[in-house]
Amino acid sequence: MKKILVLLLVVAIGFALTACADEVVAPTVQPTEEQTAGEQTTDQQPESQQNITTTELTVWGMTCNRCVNDVKRVVSALEGVIDVSVNFRDETVTVEHDSELDIDTIKSTIEAEGYNVA
Repeated sequence: MKKILVLLLVVAIGFALTACADEVVAPTVQPTEEQTAGEQTTDQQPESQQNITTTELTVWGMTCNRCVNDVKRVVSALEGVIDVSVNFRDETVTVEHDSELDIDTIKSTIEAEGYNVA
């Protein structure tokens, strides 16, 4: 009987230690002397990411994965495109791109492949 109680105790302690090990503690960020009271220490975007825009377009005529691949290929080839997500069931194309890339350029590129863009 004592062996069973000891075994149960060991198992309970094991679970408790495992649960504690899964907890993640966020590191504390201490401001440096160079930072003033008005400066933010978190959520600052690097200058290279400040001009990024996400555009979602409705595209009709996509019926399969080949259509998805075609649209993704031609839009990804545009200069300034960072990421492209295509869903033919939802009829959406989401483009993460440099804000200097004109939306009409994205639309005309998709239309040149034979799809209709809203």
